[in-house]
Amino acid sequence: MAKTRDAFFDNYRSFLIFCVVIAHFLNHFKPDFQIACIARIFIYFFHVPAFVFISGYFARKKEVKVLIKQLVFPYVLFMFIYLVMYKLIGHEVGFSLFYPYFTLWYIIALFFWRVAFNLFGNVKYLLPISIVIALLVGFLPDQYDFFSIYRIVSFFPFFILGNKFNKDVFMELKKNKSIQIISIIILMIIFMLVTKYYKRIDLEILNHQDNYENLGLGNIGAIHKFVLLGISAGMIYLFGFLIPTKENIFTFVGKNTMSVYLLHGLIYKFLSLGTDWLDVVDSPLGLILYIIGIMGLVCILAKIPLTKYMDKLYDFLIKPIHKIRP
Repeated sequence: MAKTRDAFFDNYRSFLIFCVVIAHFLNHFKPDFQIACIARIFIYFFHVPAFVFISGYFARKKEVKVLIKQLVFPYVLFMFIYLVMYKLIGHEVGFSLFYPYFTLWYIIALFFWRVAFNLFGNVKYLLPISIVIALLVGFLPDQYDFFSIYRIVSFFPFFILGNKFNKDVFMELKKNKSIQIISIIILMIIFMLVTKYYKRIDLEILNHQDNYENLGLGNIGAIHKFVLLGISAGMIYLFGFLIPTKENIFTFVGKNTMSVYLLHGLIYKFLSLGTDWLDVVDSPLGLILYIIGIMGLVCILAKIPLTKYMDKLYDFLIKPIHKIRP
C-alpha cells in the first residue's frame, strides 16, 4: 500500500528547494547585483533550518544499516563524483571524506541527526539540551571541524523542534487569515531590515559554518547564535502559515528534493568554475531570466528518480559483499 503524501510539507519542501538552488546560483553574481546579495542573505535565515525542521518532523527510528544506504552511500558516492568533476575542469582541490564538498555536508549531517535521534530521541528536555550544546560548539577549536561539525550541532535543535511539531494545532492557527496577514507583514519587515543592513550580515554566521573566533564574534558569539536560532525558528512558522495545503503545479518538486539537492550542486560548480556561461548575465532583465531558468532546472531535476538509481547501485555494489563468508 502506497504511503499517503502530505501536500503541505511537499509544498514547503518545494518552496525551500527552489530557495536553496536560487541562493546557490545567485552566489555567482554577488559582486554585480545588490539584489543577489540581499536575496541570498534573506534566504539563508530560514532555508536550511526549515529543511532540518521538516526532516525532524518525519524522523522515525531506523536501523543504522538503512541510514547508511540512504545517506552515507550517496554522500561517499557524490564525494567521488565531485572529485572527478573538479579534476576534469582543472580545479585543484584536496580530498577527504571528513571534509564534505559544497552541499554534501547536509547529507552526512542528516545521517548524524538520525543516529542521534535513534539514541536520544526519548531524552527529556532534549530540545533545550540541544540548544545549549549548539551554543557551546562555537567555542570548539577549528581543528575539530570534521564533517562540518559546527553546522551539524548548530542545526540539530531545528531537527528536534520539527520532531515535536504539532501539525494539528498549527493547521488550526493557519486557518486564521489575520495570522497569515501578520506573517506577511513580519516577513516583509525582516526583508526590509536585510535590505538596509545586508552589508553588515556575514553569511558564514548565518550558516554556522565556523567557530566564534574565526567568525569574529569572540565571547559574545553564543548570544549572536541564540538570537539567530530564534529568528530562524520564527521564520519557519511564518512561512509555514503561508504555504498552500493543497497540491499545485510545483508540488511534485517537493516529492523529490534529494535529486535536486545532489545534482544542482554539481551543475552549479561545473558552470561557475569550469565555464564562463554564467557570465552572460549582465543586466537586471538578464538576472530575472536567469532565475526563471534556474526554476526550470529545478523542475527538470525533480523528475529524475536519482534515489531509485542509487538504491540499485548500492544493491549491486554492496550485496555481493554481504554474501561473502569467511
